[in-house]
Amino acid sequence: SGFAISVLRYGRQLPWQQLLLPGWRVWGFRFGLLIVAGIAIAPLAVAHLRGVGSVPAEQVRLHSPRVSAWLTPPRTAAAFPELADRTGWGTDTMGEHQLLPGLVPLACVFLALGLIVRRVCFGDRLTTVVVAAWSVAGLMVLVTPIAGVWIYEPVLSMPGGGGIRAIGRVVLVLLFPMAIVIAAACDAFLGIVARSGSFARITLGTLLLLIVVGEQWLTSVSGARAATWEPMRYPLHRVLDRQNRIKKAISRQNQTRVVYAFPTAGEDRPFGHLILQNEVMRASQDLGLRCVNGWSGYVPTNWDLFSGYRELSLWLCEPAGNPAMCLEGLVVLGEPAPDADADYEAIMRKKYPPQQLK
Repeated sequence: SGFAISVLRYGRQLPWQQLLLPGWRVWGFRFGLLIVAGIAIAPLAVAHLRGVGSVPAEQVRLHSPRVSAWLTPPRTAAAFPELADRTGWGTDTMGEHQLLPGLVPLACVFLALGLIVRRVCFGDRLTTVVVAAWSVAGLMVLVTPIAGVWIYEPVLSMPGGGGIRAIGRVVLVLLFPMAIVIAAACDAFLGIVARSGSFARITLGTLLLLIVVGEQWLTSVSGARAATWEPMRYPLHRVLDRQNRIKKAISRQNQTRVVYAFPTAGEDRPFGHLILQNEVMRASQDLGLRCVNGWSGYVPTNWDLFSGYRELSLWLCEPAGNPAMCLEGLVVLGEPAPDADADYEAIMRKKYPPQQLK
């Protein structure tokens, strides 16, 4: 987006001779670099397409941010709660609709958009600010449906375009060009007060910095709203404690080869069945064991958060075709869901007793 904006606004000043006719050596280097990069990422791209596929367009549209989402602070933010009340997204469970980067950054970007009409030489610091601001605005408009028009929709038909589910998370990338605009605003503000002396510059600069930081203020991890922030915060000591408990549960069985934790093993906290995936993977790695758990945002083909013995054994044994071999050394954690066949469940419980985290 930055390159496109530079071409549109400062195209006459760009060194087109150097860009388009740099010589055969430079062109050879460029093509060679593209070929090497393509070869390097091709296996990963193919595996990604096979394992994930494309997200339905309607699902992507559902997660796309609305205009009001850009004025809605996250649920964990203590600043401007009235904005969330007015936009109606304050209690929404999808963070894709709570994208407020801060009122000060938005104001700085909005003001910087007008600088595009000023005549400057390409390469000047002001051009960087203009390109950054318009890049932010352009990407916001790209992913946001406005009055029934969704510019992003054609992107879904492009190769790999349907692999991104939560496009509103582009806000995480926008923080970088926003930082450029904010830095320029701070610099301009300090320039205005420069003649007032160094003490005034330091005082006002510090005050402006505190305003920006204070605007991003998050709720405390303790107090009335601690429950809101808790799922987003996972202390290291708790991670290590959980992993140690998992390793102890695994070690109760002899000759362990493969580990799986049922979702019930993590139901003692919000989103625990998802957080459990990483915990079990790390614990298994520490013990040098294979692990079935592994959810990371996408569900791979034919894999699932298996809730009972039957679906787990089917997934493990289908490729091998030998139940006795594929389930050898299996250790399960947590309580499996009841099976329709009570005799089958009793046999599985006896062979592979569920280990509880203590």
